[in-house]
Amino acid sequence: MNNKLLILTGIIAIILIFGYNAICQDTTALAINVNSFESAEEFAAAIRLPFDSALDFSEGLAAVMIGNIWGYIDTTGSIVIEPRYDWASPFAEGLAYVRLGDKWGYINRYGDIAIDFAFDYAGSFSEGLAYVNIGGIITKLGFPSGGRYGYIDTSGRMVIDAIYSAALAFSERLAAVMIGDRWGFIDMSGDTVIAPQFESVMSFHEGLAGFSSGGKYGFIDTCGAAIVPPLFAFVGDFSDGLAVVNIGGKMESLLIPTGGKWGYIDKSGQYALDPIYDLADDFFEGLAAVSRPGNILFFIPKIPRMGFIDKGGKIVIKQEYNYASRFSEGMAAVKIGQKYGYIDTAGKLVIKPMFDRAWEFRDGIALVKLGDMLGFVDRDGNLVGQ
Repeated sequence: MNNKLLILTGIIAIILIFGYNAICQDTTALAINVNSFESAEEFAAAIRLPFDSALDFSEGLAAVMIGNIWGYIDTTGSIVIEPRYDWASPFAEGLAYVRLGDKWGYINRYGDIAIDFAFDYAGSFSEGLAYVNIGGIITKLGFPSGGRYGYIDTSGRMVIDAIYSAALAFSERLAAVMIGDRWGFIDMSGDTVIAPQFESVMSFHEGLAGFSSGGKYGFIDTCGAAIVPPLFAFVGDFSDGLAVVNIGGKMESLLIPTGGKWGYIDKSGQYALDPIYDLADDFFEGLAAVSRPGNILFFIPKIPRMGFIDKGGKIVIKQEYNYASRFSEGMAAVKIGQKYGYIDTAGKLVIKPMFDRAWEFRDGIALVKLGDMLGFVDRDGNLVGQ
């Protein structure tokens, strides 16, 4: 009797094991892998991404828009916070600012209201505090006009009074604030550390912050001293000990200058890499995307050929892409022809160019666009939740 029971138990165990494996294999087989398609045309004909809009993953969740309302998905693509918001932001320090009607508040990762909808605009938490706007009116661009900014803690308590005409998030325990038309910096107690005096500023990174004076950019330290005088048409944040700078360009938009040449300076303001690049980005993960002279497509002169350099200026990934993003989690989006895919730090193409737009990897997943819809892809090229 015991032997029969033992045999029966063994048979059931075998069935369960093989059945479970079969289920796992079937689930894997259902995943749609970008690299399984022969061409971008075949991919576009077969795939429709699921979201009308979306933002990058952060803290394991991503804000997505279905129709005209926002909710959140997890890394499997499952909806974990039902769409109900008029706008939603990435999570930061366990909270996300969202909008209902014309007011902003904060929710936690379970979708519970953590801070009431009492603000006319809000920002992400950084170093335990977030800026909020009181009395502003949201413009068509999605930013408030007027009102005053202050800072709240994670309980929603106003810990720095709303007296500023503009504000940025805290970084390295300092936040840029505007009084009148000039920018300065406060500490986490709200005390003025650097008096408002600058036309514009950037947040602190690696102990230095970009500032502008007379239309030119330089860097200040945490005491407000100009460590690098304002000599440049534009500067980026310090990253990996270097900052990208532009000389000779013209600011024709609010983002970056056109023309001129790009190079890299160290924290003393000396060139670590001479300004010889037509385009350049910050260093991330030891590499920076650049385009050098002679790498412009001769038949389309305004489209650069981009590749990657190391901190010594050596080209480590050939300049053969129409666009290249910064590296994040060991992957970078690149444009080949008219489509975007991903390469690794060795320059190997790991996800075929199938998308109309591609963003950086966050939490092992990247936001991508196909046609007018958005979705997500993982590091293996599998579409998430598809």
